[in-house]
Amino acid sequence: MTEEEQNIENSKRTKQIFIRYIIVVVLMLPIVTGILFRSFETAIIDRDKWVELGKSQEKPSRLIQPNRGNMYSSDGKLMVTSSPRYELYIDFLAGSFMKDTFLLSVNNGVDSLAFYLSQKLKDRSAAGYKTHLMRGLNEKKRNYRIYSGRVSVADLVEIRKFPFFRLGNSNRTGLKADEKMQRVKLFGSLASRTFGDITIVRDRQGRDSRLLRSTSKVVMPKVPKILEKRFKV
Repeated sequence: MTEEEQNIENSKRTKQIFIRYIIVVVLMLPIVTGILFRSFETAIIDRDKWVELGKSQEKPSRLIQPNRGNMYSSDGKLMVTSSPRYELYIDFLAGSFMKDTFLLSVNNGVDSLAFYLSQKLKDRSAAGYKTHLMRGLNEKKRNYRIYSGRVSVADLVEIRKFPFFRLGNSNRTGLKADEKMQRVKLFGSLASRTFGDITIVRDRQGRDSRLLRSTSKVVMPKVPKILEKRFKV
């Protein structure tokens, strides 16, 4: 092949490559244009709509307290531990709440439930619990506190087997248990300030405990002026 023929062949290949490149560009151009247009529309034209949608999907910040470990005495005896406790609520507006069963059932209605709660929790009579529960139902409460105190895991398992509560999940019975960690001190108030609580107690008694977390502030007693002069504090 002569040099002239080789140049012609190279020219043909160059034209073919250029034609293919033009075809690719033409095919890609609508796609790129569409992407740029949609980006412009989202960022500029529909910006307010998406900002409002984003705000509606935001969830409020929730402080999660760290789990605190067990504390033992020098001879290995458990002195303090953390245990879950539960606050009990009823959602009377739950999607499948069984209102008719709650009001009319003989074995699984409000009368039986009130009796069992009274026997277990012992802070109200059966009639008092019935009045309390009916008040929440009539007021259509979403998070109605059943019991002012907290119950243990074992108590919660037992309560879930009570009349009405045993008929289904929370969407049908409305029963909800909000878990709270509680510091259990096996020796009562002994060294209570040193052991501390689950959360910071904001008072002037030092009860927030220097062992609670490293960022806690420890309130130190004021040094008398006489000692300041003597020891040059």
